[in-house]
Amino acid sequence: MPQFQGPVASIQPDSYAPVTSAAFVSAGTNPQPVIAAHPTSDFPTANQAPLAYSEPSKYGLFFAIGEATRAIFANVLAYVMAFVASILLTGIVYVLLAIALIAALASSLNGTSNAIISIIGVVILALVVLSFVNAYTLITASVAVADGKAGRHSIIKKLLLPRPRLLLRVLGAEALAGLIIIVPLLVLVILSSVLAASGGGGGAAAIVILGGLLGVAWVIIAALRFALTPYVALFDQSLPLLKTLGQSNHLLRGGGQWFLIKGFLIAIIVYILISFLGGSSSASTLGSLNTAQSLFGNVIANNIAGSILSLLFGIISQAVLTVLYLNRAAVRGTK
Repeated sequence: MPQFQGPVASIQPDSYAPVTSAAFVSAGTNPQPVIAAHPTSDFPTANQAPLAYSEPSKYGLFFAIGEATRAIFANVLAYVMAFVASILLTGIVYVLLAIALIAALASSLNGTSNAIISIIGVVILALVVLSFVNAYTLITASVAVADGKAGRHSIIKKLLLPRPRLLLRVLGAEALAGLIIIVPLLVLVILSSVLAASGGGGGAAAIVILGGLLGVAWVIIAALRFALTPYVALFDQSLPLLKTLGQSNHLLRGGGQWFLIKGFLIAIIVYILISFLGGSSSASTLGSLNTAQSLFGNVIANNIAGSILSLLFGIISQAVLTVLYLNRAAVRGTK
């Protein structure tokens, strides 16, 4: 468990990023990297005494899961409200999407528009809106976790208040990370296809396979380097947007990347176990009650259970990435 060191002597009002020991009272000991449990100008929190504590230099995955869980329960109301708001916004988007699709199809049947173009336009618009919703969820949930980790209770009204500039900043960071991952992959695919078309024979197939393997390798490497980019954009708002990629790479270098690999492997194992248990449940139901009604009910139950488990996994993953950022930023600092 992190050891509390005492009250904050001074804070940085323009950033939620962890700061170094210069801002803290060291209680007569040598300064150590610490995290400032203080609000930002964007996210005022409840009027409680801010605390600071040292961060471990080695950050284990299971320790992080435990710390993330404790942070959620320490600020549970704000965290739940953040996800409720996200679910409501997502539901509204899907309802509007369904209405727009129905309207597009009706318009095409009447001969007033092209159905394919209308549907593509509606889908693109929905994806853009959902991207903003996801960025909003990341902001509110991550700040709620940071407050909970620091032993504070967020002011829910101010936590949930949308902030367009911050939304655009986080969304821009996510877009940058996505482009860094996708563009080289597309270049590799195009080059391998061109070389394969010009080579012919077995060499063409080898080039395509090699290009595919290199593309997969790059996606993995880039994901391990830039997974914390939106969190850097959120918590270190004084850092220029283009530098968030380099800062994420700096924070995840070494132990941070291994942390993500272990988390990914555990996620795969959990998914396989859930799928296996769901399949066993389906087989048992079909063996005992081989009726259409029981099959339909079982499918619905499995889908509901899968959705709940996916939501819980998303909640824990979000919180774990938040505490990982806070730890790495405190230990490694700004590049």
